[in-house]
This record gives sequence, C-alpha cells and structure tokens, in this order.
Amino acid sequence: MKKGDFVKLEYTGRVKDTKEIFDTTEESLAKENNIFKEDTKYGAVSIIVGAGYVVSGLDKKLLEVDANATAKADISQEDGFGKRDASLIKIMPSAHFQKEKIVPVPGQYITLGNNVSGKILSASSGRVRVDFNHPLAGKILEYEIKTLGIITAPKEKINVITGFYFGGLKEKIASSLSEGHADISMPKEFFKFVPDDLRKKIENDIKKHVEGVKEVSFSEQDEKDTQTAAKETPK
Repeated sequence: MKKGDFVKLEYTGRVKDTKEIFDTTEESLAKENNIFKEDTKYGAVSIIVGAGYVVSGLDKKLLEVDANATAKADISQEDGFGKRDASLIKIMPSAHFQKEKIVPVPGQYITLGNNVSGKILSASSGRVRVDFNHPLAGKILEYEIKTLGIITAPKEKINVITGFYFGGLKEKIASSLSEGHADISMPKEFFKFVPDDLRKKIENDIKKHVEGVKEVSFSEQDEKDTQTAAKETPK
C-alpha cells in the first residue's frame, strides 16, 4: 500500500516482553484479556495510511503490506508511544486532589481537570507522586495485522475521516457529497459544541485525502438525517 490509501484492517497489539494485549479489534479477545470497553465498537476499522490514525510504527509497516494480507510488526519505543520521560513524574500536594474530589490510591489512573491523565505511584505525607507518561511509553510493541482491502468510494472515505475524529459519536454523524461539496451533519444537541479547530482538521483531511472535494461545510441534522446516520458509519 501507499501513503494516503484508505484501508480496512483488523489488528491486535501486545507488549513485546510480556505478550500483554493492550488493544485489539476482536471483541472476544478483548474480553478474554480484561480490556473490553462497553463504549467501543469492535470489528475491522478503517484508516488512512500514513496520516497518523495509528502509531507511527504501524503506519510505516502498512506501507510494506499488500491490500489483502496478514503481517506482524515490532514497534520501537520511538515509533510507538515514546520513551519514558522522568520529567513527567510529578510530586503534587494532596490538597490538589481534594479540590478535584479524587482520593489518590497507588496504581490508580486519574484524569485531572486540565484533561491530563496519569498514574498515581504513591500517596503519603500530604504529597502524591504521579506519572504522566503514557502507560505504554518505554515499551517495545508488536502488532498482528490483517488488511481487508482498499476503500475507493469518495463518500465512504469521508465517513472514515469523520469516524476517526468523532470516535464514539461517529454513528450520529451523516455526510453528503455533491459536485465537489461535502457536508457533514450532526444532531443539533452537540452541533454548536464542536470546536472550530476540530472542524478545521476534518475539513483539511477531507480536502487532502478525498479526490474532487473542494468545499466542506457542517450542518445540523433534521430528524431524517439522525435516523439514517448510523447506517452510513464505517466500522
């Protein structure tokens, strides 16, 4: 495959040293390894090769893989979630956690008010030690991947892009394409809450990766759009 291809794939990611599975598109495997998430839709996913929709090491591997193939890839720290950074281990006053209504427990993962996540390492003497490195930082990863073909239809490509950016809300998003104009519609209850920078990222990706699209707009859905949006959403 080449950079910019839209591909559907299945994958399982493991920590190389321990073989611990940290991510998979297979629901039964997620349940078996206690990483199942109720709000995640399992099954094949669709991405743009080389666009940063997956970790960089996996992006690089996909450039070496055919459109319908299975492969394995070892991902270095640099091409995965980065090396561990000692400066991201912070000592914070317990009062900060009281303000956030968090009871700090060693081993617990937390998200603070500024939407920064970390792992509590210790809590004593009015101080809490927190590691803000990504949980997979400093680890070599290995992926098993299976590519299921290239996506070529322009409207389906648009759905891949909106699905990536809207995540769990993607089933509520609908799109239309006519004469070089793509319209992305969403329920009015969160239409006004989508930030301008997110709209710009979606617009840029569509114009860059979907041939023939020269204009992108965003609109509120009517009732008919809301009922049909889920039918168009790619896995």
